[in-house]
Amino acid sequence: MLKFLFLLLSMPITLILLFVLMLNRCTYTVKADQIDDVSSIESILNINSFYSKTSTKKTHVGKNKSTTQSIPAPPTSGPLVKGNFSINGYTPHQDGRYANMEIISDGKPSKQESMWYKNSFAINRPFETKFYIYMRGRADGLTFTIQGQGKKALGVRGEALAVYGNFRAKRYTGYVRKALSLEFDPYANGDYSDRNEPIRGPHIAYTNPSDVRKLKNGGYSLKHFNTISAPSLNNGKWHQVIVKWNPSGKNGVMDASFDGKDLGEHKVPLSQFGKGPYYWGFTGSTGAEKMQGAVAYTEVIQQPTLNLLVRNVSSGQTDFTETTDAKVGDELEYKVVAGNYKQNGLGNLWSNVVINDNLPNGITTLDGKNNISLKIGDIGVGKSFEKYFRAKVTVDKNIPLGNTVQANGSNYYQSPTNLDSNNTVINVKKQIEPRAILSVNDKIYNESYPNDHNNDNTQINNVKKGDDIKYTSIISNTKSGSKFNNGKYTFEIPDGTNIKKIQLNGKTLNLNSDYTIDNNIGRIKVTLNSLNIPGNSEADINIWGVIGKNSDKLEFDTIPSISGNNADGSINNVLGNKLLINYGDDSIVIDPKDISFGAHIFNDEDDVFERTVDTISPNPVLKFIDKRRDKKGIKILVNQNDYFRKEGDESQKLYSKIRYYNGDHYQSIFQNPTLVYQTSDGQTPKDIIWSDHNGLLLHENQKSSVSGFYSTKITWTDEDSI
Repeated sequence: MLKFLFLLLSMPITLILLFVLMLNRCTYTVKADQIDDVSSIESILNINSFYSKTSTKKTHVGKNKSTTQSIPAPPTSGPLVKGNFSINGYTPHQDGRYANMEIISDGKPSKQESMWYKNSFAINRPFETKFYIYMRGRADGLTFTIQGQGKKALGVRGEALAVYGNFRAKRYTGYVRKALSLEFDPYANGDYSDRNEPIRGPHIAYTNPSDVRKLKNGGYSLKHFNTISAPSLNNGKWHQVIVKWNPSGKNGVMDASFDGKDLGEHKVPLSQFGKGPYYWGFTGSTGAEKMQGAVAYTEVIQQPTLNLLVRNVSSGQTDFTETTDAKVGDELEYKVVAGNYKQNGLGNLWSNVVINDNLPNGITTLDGKNNISLKIGDIGVGKSFEKYFRAKVTVDKNIPLGNTVQANGSNYYQSPTNLDSNNTVINVKKQIEPRAILSVNDKIYNESYPNDHNNDNTQINNVKKGDDIKYTSIISNTKSGSKFNNGKYTFEIPDGTNIKKIQLNGKTLNLNSDYTIDNNIGRIKVTLNSLNIPGNSEADINIWGVIGKNSDKLEFDTIPSISGNNADGSINNVLGNKLLINYGDDSIVIDPKDISFGAHIFNDEDDVFERTVDTISPNPVLKFIDKRRDKKGIKILVNQNDYFRKEGDESQKLYSKIRYYNGDHYQSIFQNPTLVYQTSDGQTPKDIIWSDHNGLLLHENQKSSVSGFYSTKITWTDEDSI
């Protein structure tokens, strides 16, 4: 319907008429075997209002904050925690992926833990150790501590960090005695433990757990030394700590750094630690607040080192590693490195060192022995010694074979006298005939309409009944020495497809003996039997067929597959490429756009009104969506069916008529189907775009005394499109 808005204005001479016209959008589709050669569509012309209302919608995006998260992997690996530390207090569940990491606080409140290395160390000898700490949450913190109380030493939880005593009691008790700590405290307890400290926030400091001050409120505060601010302590990231211990005479000096920042030196008397034995380790705790805390250490202090590495000589491996793969008969070479380093070694000569190795079952020396003894001799301070020996794999099965060597020497101050190395692992793989490695390369072609497909030839488009279709498949076995037996190649074709011929490697196959056909709803399943593909060979399959009927679906897809046996009896299944048939719908969609002639004053001046800008170039008046495979020429005609009539009172009508202008020529379309566009056979229609002064324009040639919305109908006609 074409609608007009008329406003009656009071004027002394001329009656003025104001209106707005618009043509509402309407869409229709022309499809093969559903319409005649002539198709029509009616469009509505409406009057626009003089203003529009706009509504605004606000979108709010919230933030989700996680309260827990997994502790990430430590920056480096190191010796095992399990079996090497004495753990006291609460022990959280550990992450088995990171063997050198101990989770001390797992986010639960009011927990404490201490962990001390199993072997004592010499307090009067220097050492240097490196480790990483991780904290996430408010409180309470971690410490690195050396102490002479023993392996069961454990302090109070909460602000005491599992190394200090109860700061809030009348008597200060429960602390780890004979100790020196380096504390990492993300929360300043200004009422008690940190009351006299100038830094009110995350901090690092040296402390003596027994060195406290009595407060007027009845509790205690801890003395801190070399305190520094550390706002990044509990930011959920790993931080590197290096601690050096340098004894001299009756005193010892601890010197440390945090993420490369020097924390300064702190000097204490050696008598502070008692008579020993002396242990090093870590503590940590939570109180009312929650925190995740962990340590990951990389070096054991005051102990000689013994490392074992291996390489597979037979496979050409040149680098020594802790783990390697091998098969029966492979020759291995082990490398043993014994070290007595200046900082973390014995501090004196390591004498008469001997390396012993009881090889695991499945590995022997080259001459068939199971035991090896290597005499190293003396290793001086700051020295290391390397030894090599060769062995072979004697077992043929899938099994990991671990090997650890031991070192024994005199002047080793701490029992036991045997020092174990790390564990090397040989992953032995059972030798079997190699399995076939198959790849399938499927393609599809429309030989009747060969130019409409994707780049990979796995999709064909605009497929119609009667089209000649060809499937191809190259099945390759790229594994040398392997066998693929009794294979079945399966694919599907659309229902109604007539198979003309199937060939395998150029040989035409016979139905039933070489391949079978099973009819399913909408699909035909074709199976090629008894495919044998040796290593480094391929099977070339070609199938020809004719599409038997038009599908009521838009597409058909299939994924061919190959299934068969490897030489070891295992099943080998491989999928091919997804093949897609897109059926052509042979349709053309004609989509006229809304037309508006704007607001005008009618005064019988024989005027012509333009369309508004939304249907003036570059904006189209009518759009085409042409899916026809064969582009037959079309003709587009337009007709004004009736006069403009007032909405709500059709007895009121206007006699203004729409004209079609083409340059200087025009023609009324009132009850007169007028050709406005046409194409030739093979030509793809383009959207109808009219510049100003062209196309449909409104001719005004009357006065009116009645204002309102007026409308009429126009009809777009499509001829000969199918």
